Amino acid sequence: MSGILVSSALLAFTLTFPYYTGAEITAPMYQLTAMIDYGRFLQRLEPIFLFIWFVSSFISVTAIFYTSASLYCKIFRIQDMRPIIFPFSIILFTVAMIPNDITTTATEYIHRSREYGWTILYISPLIALIMAIVRKKRGKKQNV
Repeated sequence: MSGILVSSALLAFTLTFPYYTGAEITAPMYQLTAMIDYGRFLQRLEPIFLFIWFVSSFISVTAIFYTSASLYCKIFRIQDMRPIIFPFSIILFTVAMIPNDITTTATEYIHRSREYGWTILYISPLIALIMAIVRKKRGKKQNV
């Protein structure tokens, strides 16, 4: 169901904006909702969309925070995750305060993440493959 929703949103964005304009838009769904006209009385319903976006952003940040803390605890074999939560929240807050303003975030960080974000998708599985090959070879030598 979520794949259908994401695909339909991507199709709507692609059909609405040409490529040269769409490549420069940092918030495509906001641009699409700003174009909706409900008549004279209801000009803009963006606050409703903003509320939904805030709630979904809060849920996604919470899920990513919990996942990163959980993975950290599993990697270092820490049984109790409660002492890790406060330092992780301080680190998250510090990282969130790095950008100076929204313009810097929109122009530099989003551009960099779009340009170099693919490296995470390819390098992480490559490292996992190399580690699996190294462990498998080391395990065979010990068994012989």
